[in-house]
Amino acid sequence: MKKVLKVVVLFIITICMIGMMQTKSNASKIEINKEKKTLYVGATYYLKITGTNKNIKWSSSNKKIASVNSKGKVTAKKKGTTEIKANVGNKKIKCTIKVKNLP
Repeated sequence: MKKVLKVVVLFIITICMIGMMQTKSNASKIEINKEKKTLYVGATYYLKITGTNKNIKWSSSNKKIASVNSKGKVTAKKKGTTEIKANVGNKKIKCTIKVKNLP
């Protein structure tokens, strides 16, 4: 009886440890759908963050080239390159946006 109880307890501990490892690995996978994107002047594109339910604060390093709204919608304004940044908690994720003139 004691051997069966030990096996059952070890089995439960193993299952719990596997569950904790999976939860921890999934939590650290906060990603952006694009790291580099080329747009033409006037075009828009939605950036998306996966792997979190936290609030995302978006910003552009140069709003004259491309701006971003609170939902991740990037609007290309004039030719150049800028970085769009997403702050999720203490993690910062970026996407480089290159804007070209219409052909």
